[in-house]
Amino acid sequence: MSRVTPGRHGRLPGMDARTGPGDVEEIVCRDLVEVVTGYLEREMDPHRHALVEEHLVICEGCREYVGHMRRTAGTLQALAAEALPDQRRSELLDAFDAWAKGRRS
Repeated sequence: MSRVTPGRHGRLPGMDARTGPGDVEEIVCRDLVEVVTGYLEREMDPHRHALVEEHLVICEGCREYVGHMRRTAGTLQALAAEALPDQRRSELLDAFDAWAKGRRS
């Protein structure tokens, strides 16, 4: 069984499971911030997802952060769904092409 230890500030590169006292896997706040997108999009393996879930049970700050990120992503998805008028889309693509050509020169 894995356990999460609150208040630890160790480094977990890539959120590899870290072992603490008694070889118990844990995640710390700093690591959650680095993997929040993968967590919200369910792009992490089930074990790591479970470690994040366990951390969220005990950490109010991270629950608030994940909630904020979830709301932000929802707002951005709603904005992306709005149609861009064809004329404006063409103008933006032309401007990007000109910019890209200038960078290649």
